[in-house]
Amino acid sequence: MAKDGSQKTSACVCGAVAHIDSDTSPHRRVRSVKSSMHGKVPCMASLFLWLEALAGLKALYDLTQGAVDYADRYHAHIRERDTLAEARRISVDFSTFSDKEVQAIIRRIAGCRDRFIAQGGGEDRARCLCSIFRKISDGNGGVLPRVDDWQNMFRQLNCGVD
Repeated sequence: MAKDGSQKTSACVCGAVAHIDSDTSPHRRVRSVKSSMHGKVPCMASLFLWLEALAGLKALYDLTQGAVDYADRYHAHIRERDTLAEARRISVDFSTFSDKEVQAIIRRIAGCRDRFIAQGGGEDRARCLCSIFRKISDGNGGVLPRVDDWQNMFRQLNCGVD
């Protein structure tokens, strides 16, 4: 609280950090806005990045279960209502994940997809997908978050067994 009784607040809004002065009056004044790339407050990852990550992980999982075309599975999952609803939920519930963190997951998905194309092999596919789940778990304090069907996929692929 400032000397004049007002409170200073930082809020993350649309990729920028807004510093807001508020006092007892109903009027609020935005003091400054800085890009979140330079500010100290990271913004939550966008719904669209989460949707891309969820559809990508589901498509990879489908490949480990015998599907043959990543692009077909990806496009099917990205249009599913439950995938969109889950992306909406986690973009809010997992607001500590930044765009950069979700983009890193997406890059890992692309890396596995590329290895699947080059190498094939169900066991290799499962190992690669498990490595993504382990990275996510490591970044979440050692616990795989309750997102979509991730925990079931993790169990089905025997990711917890080395």
